[in-house]
Amino acid sequence: MGDYVVRDIVQNEKNRQDVGVMNVPLPNIGGCTEMVLKISCTNGVTNNLTNPIRGVLKDIKVVDGNGKNVVAASAYDLYALATLRRKQAPYISESDVGGAVQVVHLPISFSTTRDNQNIGLNLVKGSEPHIELNLDLAAVNACGDTGFVSKSLSVTIEGRVTESAGSPGYSAVIGTRRGMGKKTSIANPDRLNLGAGNDLLGIYLYAFKSGIDDSSLIRRVRLIVNGTEKAIIDQAFVDLQRSKPLLNGNVVTSYAQVMVSPYRYGEGPAKVLSIGKAELLLEELVADGDVRVLVESLDPA
Repeated sequence: MGDYVVRDIVQNEKNRQDVGVMNVPLPNIGGCTEMVLKISCTNGVTNNLTNPIRGVLKDIKVVDGNGKNVVAASAYDLYALATLRRKQAPYISESDVGGAVQVVHLPISFSTTRDNQNIGLNLVKGSEPHIELNLDLAAVNACGDTGFVSKSLSVTIEGRVTESAGSPGYSAVIGTRRGMGKKTSIANPDRLNLGAGNDLLGIYLYAFKSGIDDSSLIRRVRLIVNGTEKAIIDQAFVDLQRSKPLLNGNVVTSYAQVMVSPYRYGEGPAKVLSIGKAELLLEELVADGDVRVLVESLDPA
């Protein structure tokens, strides 16, 4: 299949509307094991208070040539997962100063290793692979002097791609998707259904309520599979966070890694948790917080 190179595969694609779905076509250039979405947007001349660029990117999808959503998650989710994966935060600048350019880099992984010959995103198979950005530049402030400059969002995509434009012949691709979400309650244990028939590589949990510390929102997380009540994971939410510290010793606020394959990062052949059914049982302490699950799975290419 040939070696991989890192280069920009999309340069300075501009939004044509401030609210709605922005489609960014991906070139038919062979295979891709990872990409970085480099997204920027300009503040109005006065300021742009409480309006970070990640907040206006409500939903991001990577759609392959067969029309399948390989990735479906928010900018906040992709940024947090990349931070956990790399153990350090990707580049970000979310200044609210007037005239400043806000920038965020969102790395997305399609493989267990950067130079994998068997797992990755096929950009040749089918037709019209693309990225969909569901954006709302006026979500907090109307576009103008105290919001974002209208139509100022720009997308550059850096990809690790094969030098050959031929089909890479991948057998699988890593998918990243947002699963079930809900409001917390104090009717414990509460349940989140992860679905059935998934070959899972990673399970992550998001939990947030304004003004509430992570340890005071979700006390305990249990992972049960195949209809039994026997937990294969049973830990405090904060202990799950501390089990995946960043290089600086901090944790990723509001996110916890529940389970990840021991070979997710290429130490050996990818091993998945093949299940008929999986659920998270949550011991919640405060009502009306936001909870959702994120999963990484090994999907047929």
